[in-house]
Amino acid sequence: MKNLFLISYLLVQSFFLPSPTAFAATNSGQASIGTISRIYLNGNTYFFQLNGVDTCAKKANGYNEYYTFTTTHPNAKSFYALILTSAQSRKPVTIRVATNCTTDGDKEITYIYQDYT
Repeated sequence: MKNLFLISYLLVQSFFLPSPTAFAATNSGQASIGTISRIYLNGNTYFFQLNGVDTCAKKANGYNEYYTFTTTHPNAKSFYALILTSAQSRKPVTIRVATNCTTDGDKEITYIYQDYT
């Protein structure tokens, strides 16, 4: 487990993660912060959930919604390394979604970052 954490950490550190202020706020309030509770891969799409009450990917229509990104996304390896590191360290990540949080269904992410304080 230590090796997985170290590898994940090094992968994340080796990629340039842009500042969240570099992106225009196109959907006001479309960000969530939390620790990772579940990660899985189905086909070419990664799915993950946050612990606790999530204001964006919430329980809707009788099932829990997920945050998603595809394996073909240009930043897929960085996203995956970051959520693995977050899950293992139990440190929160901030997620910005491309879709509207008020719409039911899984939420495609635009970017994800973690503050180290």
